[in-house]
Amino acid sequence: MIMSIDESQEKIDTIKKKVSRTSLHVGRIPEKTKTEFIKLANSEFEEDYGMTIKWLMDFRKGLLESPNSVLSDRIDVLAEEIRQIKEAMVEKKPDEQKRKMLSGRVLKRRNENEQIRSPTGQKPSV
Repeated sequence: MIMSIDESQEKIDTIKKKVSRTSLHVGRIPEKTKTEFIKLANSEFEEDYGMTIKWLMDFRKGLLESPNSVLSDRIDVLAEEIRQIKEAMVEKKPDEQKRKMLSGRVLKRRNENEQIRSPTGQKPSV
């Protein structure tokens, strides 16, 4: 099957259109960056530069759209833990206040909610 020159030219034109539509030519790229890009493409994407660029763009997009989402989630967790610790500290106020006299005797002050009992353990009559 031999193609005519016109058919060959048409096929070449369609291939050029397809290639030029998705083709990318980059100039003025630092040599070190180019080498790193090629190594990445070769090792991770089987020399597919297009998929390498897509992966890099997806990585960049994810990094820049929500750069602090993980960090802000951790901050929220820490803020909640701090709030709980502060609440626990407020709740742990001593039930009794102690006063020490010069003689060394310790006096205890009772809560207002606690009922006063006589030394015998019975409620005093009012």
